[in-house]
Amino acid sequence: MALNRKLVSDMMRQLKRPGTITGVDAASCYDRIVHSIVILIARHEGLSIFPLLSLFGVIQQMKYFVRTGYGESTSYYGGRRTTPYQGTCQGNGASPTYWLIITMIMVLLMHKKGHALELKFPLAKEELHCMGFIFVDDTDLIVIAKEDETKQDVLKRQQQSTLC
Repeated sequence: MALNRKLVSDMMRQLKRPGTITGVDAASCYDRIVHSIVILIARHEGLSIFPLLSLFGVIQQMKYFVRTGYGESTSYYGGRRTTPYQGTCQGNGASPTYWLIITMIMVLLMHKKGHALELKFPLAKEELHCMGFIFVDDTDLIVIAKEDETKQDVLKRQQQSTLC
């Protein structure tokens, strides 16, 4: 991602256009996955319902004990609750896959809302549509001014893409 940032900065300089690269971090991403949403997306992508219900049913009923250097707590949180805990748990081998399918939907929505960078390659006559670079939960959102845009327009588009 560091090389990609540098290359994008070089492109802005060569085009002589203002632009932004915004670092966005989805902190604790695996702990914030909403079960109902990931189940719907996973079903849409072709996953069977039974493993999904099994995994998330167990997570929603788990009892969480705190372990420190002084030992394990006798009290716990979680278990059967009216509002079950969400997330896929750190260390769960399926967590990266579930985060990926959620990320795919978010990227597609950003493209649909027009938050994609469009670059034209002069020799190949090809276009590149890109909203930024993603590595797990760290994202670099890129906005480069179009030919007739001002710095204020770029900032406004950058803020809109960050809120998206």
